[in-house]
Amino acid sequence: MSTTTEGTLDALNSITHHLRISFPAGLKLRVRVLSTVTQAAVVLIMLAFLLLITTAGYRSKTAAVTSKTSAVAKLARDKSGASDRATVREPSQDLPQHSGPAPAYHLSHMQVTDPAMLSALRTLSRYEIAGLRRRAEYGDDAAALLLGMSYEIGHLVPQNCVKAGQWVATSAIEGNAAAQYNLGLRYREGDGVPVNQEVGASWLRKAAAQKYSPAQLALESVP
Repeated sequence: MSTTTEGTLDALNSITHHLRISFPAGLKLRVRVLSTVTQAAVVLIMLAFLLLITTAGYRSKTAAVTSKTSAVAKLARDKSGASDRATVREPSQDLPQHSGPAPAYHLSHMQVTDPAMLSALRTLSRYEIAGLRRRAEYGDDAAALLLGMSYEIGHLVPQNCVKAGQWVATSAIEGNAAAQYNLGLRYREGDGVPVNQEVGASWLRKAAAQKYSPAQLALESVP
């Protein structure tokens, strides 16, 4: 069996020897150069690919940071604008403001002509309107005047000078001096009621008779 194995190995060696191909030296050199160039090209392609990935990642990160910065800046501007608007509204709370001494002659249109009513409106909430209306309907002159002022400036109710005049008149008839003064101004101006100087002066005199000083000043002034 050993002899057979050795014979087989000799035969394989002989076949292998005959199948070997000899390449010229120049061709071998060109093959080596080509292999070296191919390897270099592969390395360059890999480096370019890595550079492309790195650049894309950097650009993406930069864009994300820029977008986030812009969003933060916009939010800051929005908050600043909202704060500025709130600062503008807060002192008045959407209600008219008066500073300094009271003028000798007031206008009733879109105005709250009584300081006490102005203070009451500032604390009035929309949940109180229904109760305020019921009190006004049952003869509460202060509630009627407050409801009238709400309609006059559109505070918690739709602005309506005619409805304002009606509620103010209801309060004035009940003897409320501030309402009588407001109603007198309304007849002078035609604010929610027909213009009638005589009726206006009559209501102002009623308010002045109750020592309501704005009415006294209005009677002395020239409208």
